Amino acid sequence: LDAALHPLLHTTLNNPTTGTHLPFTFTGISLLADPPETDEVRAHIRVTGRDSDSVHGQIVLTDAEGTPFVRIDGVDLRASRVTDSALHTVDWVEPGEQQGERNATQWVLIETGAVHLAPARAQAVHPDLTSLPTTEPVTAVLPLAPSANAPHAALDAVRTWVFAPHHAESRLVVVTGSGDQDAQEGLSSAAARGLLLSAVTEHPGRFVVADLDADPLSWQALPEAVAGGEPQVRIRAGRVSVPRLRPVTQADETTAPVSAAFDPDGTVLVTGGTGRLGSLLARHLVERHGVRHLLLLSRQGTAAPGAGELTAELEATGARVTVVACDAADREALGAVLADVPDSHPLTGVVHTAGVLDDGVVEQLTPERLDRVLRPKADAARVLDELTRDLDLRAFVLYSSVSGLVGAAGQGNYAAANAYLDALAEHRRALGLPATSLAWGLWGGGGGMAGALGTQDVARFAQEGIAPLDPDEALALFDAALSRHEALLSPLRLDRTTLRARVEAGDPVPRLLRGMVGTASAARPSASGDEPSALAERLSGGSPAERRRILTDLVRTRAASVLGFPDRGGITTDRTFKELGFDSLTSVELRNRLNSATGLRLPAPVIFDHPTPESLANHLAGLLQPKERAQAPALARVSASQSGVRDDLIAVVGIGCRFPGGITTPGGLWRLLVDEEHAITDFPT
Repeated sequence: LDAALHPLLHTTLNNPTTGTHLPFTFTGISLLADPPETDEVRAHIRVTGRDSDSVHGQIVLTDAEGTPFVRIDGVDLRASRVTDSALHTVDWVEPGEQQGERNATQWVLIETGAVHLAPARAQAVHPDLTSLPTTEPVTAVLPLAPSANAPHAALDAVRTWVFAPHHAESRLVVVTGSGDQDAQEGLSSAAARGLLLSAVTEHPGRFVVADLDADPLSWQALPEAVAGGEPQVRIRAGRVSVPRLRPVTQADETTAPVSAAFDPDGTVLVTGGTGRLGSLLARHLVERHGVRHLLLLSRQGTAAPGAGELTAELEATGARVTVVACDAADREALGAVLADVPDSHPLTGVVHTAGVLDDGVVEQLTPERLDRVLRPKADAARVLDELTRDLDLRAFVLYSSVSGLVGAAGQGNYAAANAYLDALAEHRRALGLPATSLAWGLWGGGGGMAGALGTQDVARFAQEGIAPLDPDEALALFDAALSRHEALLSPLRLDRTTLRARVEAGDPVPRLLRGMVGTASAARPSASGDEPSALAERLSGGSPAERRRILTDLVRTRAASVLGFPDRGGITTDRTFKELGFDSLTSVELRNRLNSATGLRLPAPVIFDHPTPESLANHLAGLLQPKERAQAPALARVSASQSGVRDDLIAVVGIGCRFPGGITTPGGLWRLLVDEEHAITDFPT
């Protein structure tokens, strides 16, 4: 039987969405006759069904003459997941062939007082973003002043751009890194780029992040770089490069053995030391690295849940553990803690794991919410750096996040804080100081970033190809990173099967991860480029009812995909998106997927203005109606002489009363007024 099934184990059913399938369970096995004495056995496979992740079938085994001897009534073949858990680094490479459309819009420069040169195509100068024209698309270039306030300036620019009534095809190119910068200004500019990358993810096509030096050639190269369709570019002396993630290989250079990273007689400081990640690390430092003196900082100190148990556990092994309540961003408080470190066991290592989340789309972020996340991670890292520079440290490790590299949607403030850490590690390395920033993916077991995320948020990361790391696996990657020479490393478990499926389905894949997909189709920006034309063709010949049915199916399918449902069956047309489980972030993601499918530029609040799949589909039907109807709106079909009214424009400024027919928004009232298919025969007072 083993010999018979062995070929089956190597039989693949390739599906562009779910990838390779392998046998997972066997049920209903019946022995029909004695097995043949030879190994010449044939397996007859019949596929009986498929679902989103499995293939179901039946198998009959026969001898060489075709006589059955075994029947297996149920075989489930599950999609194999091609994942790799490894350290990754970011390479800045030359961009490939142009992947975006050349933009023929007017280029304008926003005069901010920052040190800059105008790009070659700039045709006008405006004092601010609010003064730009709204009736035609423009490409606005905003030089971001290099200052400690750069993240807040970036947030203000993003919010202004999103809320201002710009043309839907306009885009904002934010230039950072120009002019002379000291260390602090450069680090703050990096934090601004992290926040901007989240804006790029939440609003595809609306933003470009450009890091330029002051060379005139770089400014001249900016229009061509933007035309390549990349959301993030770096230009140095006129040469354009883009970021790509790649695994670190064994052939890459290493520096020192892991055992030399920590001195057993020295003290190792861990911020967030009583939290989930800090506790795991503290145990690991004692058990794996032989650290005997730990200084664990946290906001609650010994009052933190589990702090007493952790201390007792570690001290039982002979280690000395000191738990202190301290805000590491408070320079005076941290200085006092460091002054208490005994000379007999000087501080020789720092691991900064502390951080908080305050997630929200960029429209919802405020300066206060930005500061709340920057303080325990970025500000604390700055103080740690400044107060330990004169010490003989062997290790200075910063727990960063992949969100700062890819611009995680809904985490603009967190992306900013982690991008700051990555830049700080680069800066310290340039000064000859030890530093490693680890841009972690998700941790499994409720730790790290996943610990503060809901089930839906974790599922969203999984849909994007970032799978959780087992804690033991993560700590092994921590050890591997200690021997590396790179300042920035990203320990990740990437699900290549999911990444390939997203490419094949036309769903967006971050440009940073394009090189990890491993398929020729990854070179294309998205398979969705043909989707709007295909949808238009399906809609063109249908009746109004048929068009609404097609668009309702589209909305339900995309909504199910965003929520991680196996199919659209769980998305009913009359329940509100809020009842279905949508929040502000998933609403933005649904909006982006509908934009990709339809070619429209739907506004961010479209899900709230049209709160059910049915009402949203009707809204799309109105926007995508045949051109001949769009050119002759219903209101224009009644002449002034026939109606006795003036042919003026109508503005619905606001409504504060109730209307029939399920109308809940001004947009709904407007569609009722202009849609010739719906006649108002009785409008109750």
